Amino acid sequence: MIFDREAMGMNEPYYTIKEAAEKVGVETHVLRYWEEELKMEIHRNQMGHRYYTEHDVDLLCMVRKLKDKGMQLKAIRSYIDKRCAESKNELVPVKANSGIMSNEEKLAQFQRVMNRILSNAIKENNELIGRSAGEHAADAVVTRIQGMTKEQEERQEERFRKLDQTLREIQLARKEAAATRPIDRRRQQRLKRKGKQQYQECVTEEETKEIAAEKN
Repeated sequence: MIFDREAMGMNEPYYTIKEAAEKVGVETHVLRYWEEELKMEIHRNQMGHRYYTEHDVDLLCMVRKLKDKGMQLKAIRSYIDKRCAESKNELVPVKANSGIMSNEEKLAQFQRVMNRILSNAIKENNELIGRSAGEHAADAVVTRIQGMTKEQEERQEERFRKLDQTLREIQLARKEAAATRPIDRRRQQRLKRKGKQQYQECVTEEETKEIAAEKN
């Protein structure tokens, strides 16, 4: 970001990333993502841990408000850089003969600049939304139609897939039935032969008994 903390001479309290996230109202991973996308320069201690000043927290709170209004991070970064550059001269310079501004005065001045940037950003974003509402509505209709067409195509593809699967199952069932029929015929033939043999054995046994009875 464009702000130079040393030049502003701020001596605010420092916050850990967890404390800063709680103040902003987001998760810690969201802060890390915003820092990367917005190219923010966050201080780190000797252990490499992030620590945040009041300035950092105010800036991140403003980012969240802009996002809640529908602005994307890329647009927020461009807008803040532009507005900060325009507002840089509004910060009262410290002259040798004018005395030294207190930290409270510097922080209040910075807060006024941030509030003005936020108000302008929200106003411009609302105007942009108003101008593009018609375009968005048309795009939404086209997107919806495309979505419906895609959904219909997917349903049609699913019906064809199920039909193809059913045909394959029918073909497989026919093949299995055709393969089992010869086995059934062979089994029937074996049963017939076995039955015939058993019948012949029974007949032979009866004839033997009759012959023996005649001899007696």
